[in-house]
Amino acid sequence: MFVRQCAGRSNCKSSAPYATGQAVFTGPRSGYDSLMNRIVILAAWLALIVIAIVTVGPIDLRPVSGAPPQFERAVAFLIVGYLFALAYPKHIWWAVLVVVCATFGLELLQNLRPDRHGREADALAKFAGAAVGLALGWLSARIMARRAG
Repeated sequence: MFVRQCAGRSNCKSSAPYATGQAVFTGPRSGYDSLMNRIVILAAWLALIVIAIVTVGPIDLRPVSGAPPQFERAVAFLIVGYLFALAYPKHIWWAVLVVVCATFGLELLQNLRPDRHGREADALAKFAGAAVGLALGWLSARIMARRAG
């Protein structure tokens, strides 16, 4: 919610607050919103750290669900993309950059281990999941913002 203040004028009619030197601020966020945002930010980074450990670490650390490995990869990065888009809705391009760099960077880092391998098909499955997650997270954040006011 934006609050406009006119600098000493009672007849402030401008629709562009910055053009007339007005102060524009959103007001303090509620404690619940701030806490939830911090939890989502923490969850996004923790999910990325866990995926990094599982991706670059020893093969024994890789969990196996019984689903096809490409599906597992896509779902893992879908979750990361979704969380980053929710965590940083006003900085979506930053979130995209972090998630996409992590997607391809982790795949490249696998080549440094003798027991792991980075493949293009794996990177593309991760990228597809990340893209879907980022899009769904961004849409969810927009819907939540509209409902909030």
